[in-house]
Amino acid sequence: MLAAVVARLANPDIHLAAYGSVTFPLIGILQAPILTLLSLSTTMSRDWDSFVKGRKIMFYLGGGLTLLYSLIAFTPLYDVVVRDLIGAPPEVIEPARLGMFVGLPWSFAVAYRRFHQGVLIRFEHSRAVTVGTLLRFVMDVVVLTAGFLVGSIPGTVLATLMMVFGVITDAVYVGLRVRPVLRYELRRAPPVDPPIGLKQMILFFIPLGITPLLNQLIRPIGSAALSRLPDPLMTLAVWPVISSLSFLIVTPGAALHEVV
Repeated sequence: MLAAVVARLANPDIHLAAYGSVTFPLIGILQAPILTLLSLSTTMSRDWDSFVKGRKIMFYLGGGLTLLYSLIAFTPLYDVVVRDLIGAPPEVIEPARLGMFVGLPWSFAVAYRRFHQGVLIRFEHSRAVTVGTLLRFVMDVVVLTAGFLVGSIPGTVLATLMMVFGVITDAVYVGLRVRPVLRYELRRAPPVDPPIGLKQMILFFIPLGITPLLNQLIRPIGSAALSRLPDPLMTLAVWPVISSLSFLIVTPGAALHEVV
């Protein structure tokens, strides 16, 4: 859907290449460690003390990755990463930079949403996770429709705005939905004996956080490889279309981890 809209805006090949080869891979790496906050919270949020310790990890990790995101997006470090390491075509460097500018809230919004989704799953309110995802999808459609009607928003910026508004909508809904669960169920849950220590929680989380990071590394590595092939602009423009279709096919299996 995103590719279909961007393809109908100005310079679609440049903006598809910028989003697919730079903006989305960088955002993907910067969010990777926080994706498994869902698993951490689902497993460890057994009582209020465990929840508070997990929430501390969420705040530190989300805040730290947001700071790292700022350094990459708003400092000369961007040129080092995109121009020197990835080797992106010159045409996509500035459009991708604009996409990075508007994606700043992404990391923390994902961290907040994933951690509190874990609480909902832990206390058997998984249907609320589905509702939040549907609301996110509706917001995605609204943003893409508005961008298509306006017509003058650069495709890379529109794609990133869609992601940001969608995840913030989901995070706000999850934050509101989890409040009564925290107040009436988690606070009243019997304390875990023995208590789960913060160090134990961190050691549990580290391998989980590393796994999606390794998975996400394929995107910038792939961008670096494709940028050095003949006709890199067209190749990079096609890549997000193919990868999004592939991701759509494997999505049904993504939740098995938390279910098990």
